Amino acid sequence: MVRPGIPVRCLHRPLVQGLVVPWGSLTHNGHTAFGSLDADRMRHAFHQRLCQICSQRLEERFFVLVRPADQERGYSPEPALHPECLPYAAAHCPMLNGSATHYRSRPVLASHPAGRPCTAPSCACPAPGADQDHAARSGRPADRYEAWMIDARHYQLAYRQDAPDVPVGISLNVPVLREAALQPTRPPCSTCCAPPWDWRSPSPCVPGPGRDAAPVYATPKASRVSTAYPVTCRPFPTTRKPPGTPSVSATRSWSARPRGGRALDHGGAAMRTTETAARLHRLVLALPPPPPTCIATATCVCSPSSAPSWPPAPSTRSPPCVEPPNQSSVPGRSSGHGARKE
Repeated sequence: MVRPGIPVRCLHRPLVQGLVVPWGSLTHNGHTAFGSLDADRMRHAFHQRLCQICSQRLEERFFVLVRPADQERGYSPEPALHPECLPYAAAHCPMLNGSATHYRSRPVLASHPAGRPCTAPSCACPAPGADQDHAARSGRPADRYEAWMIDARHYQLAYRQDAPDVPVGISLNVPVLREAALQPTRPPCSTCCAPPWDWRSPSPCVPGPGRDAAPVYATPKASRVSTAYPVTCRPFPTTRKPPGTPSVSATRSWSARPRGGRALDHGGAAMRTTETAARLHRLVLALPPPPPTCIATATCVCSPSSAPSWPPAPSTRSPPCVEPPNQSSVPGRSSGHGARKE
């Protein structure tokens, strides 16, 4: 997978092991705790409409990261992101790219160097257990994140009832321009076949034809409709040919094969070879696409009897008649047993 490069907006940000340090991440005592946000910078980003990655002001459109729990509460608890900063964050954040399947069992600062107290008298050192809502999600499976695009005219903050001046996030009760699913790369079939994933969208397992293992940033939510098909657990071949069909490459090589040190006549033989290749190509395109298959394992929840089989048996779908190329048209060849076509 080719990860996106550093956005131009983030070129001024410092790097740690080649990764951009998000502006909203907690930095203390010379160490940055990835995955932990600075509460003061979060409030500043909410009020000033800043991006949590590059710290620059949001423009006409922005993205917010949304979990299922955030949809129920009606707000996103993190600052927004630029459309240019979202792909970089989604590719390198373990919670967004699927490499982290569960939340941490203990707070980030419990064992991180950034959680150690410093010697500066004016520094309000962060508490080791300062992560918000950590007890509610400790050790639980990771949520599925989505990125919602919102127009800057509908930028609204959500506040706490007991503290009207303290924002808790960006309101989601506004018109949404687009909802994009950040598709993660999931574990093997034995642990991820339970959800009825849509086989037409990027698969949570290994990619198939037209699928990409990298996160998808522009998949409309309307197109991700769940179906009764089982999940695709391994890619099926993209080139589908009827049984017994000769390969196109073999027919094309006839008119380019020298014999006896002399060049071949590329006139009629090449024309007939091109027609044969075009006919085979039309036959391949005419085949219906195969249904999704699930390679059942000992722990897979997909029943082998319910999963459709591909390819179908030869008796149910007989191969079309394919006329082989006329070998007698090639110089130096005969139609067989010394007979020649008059």
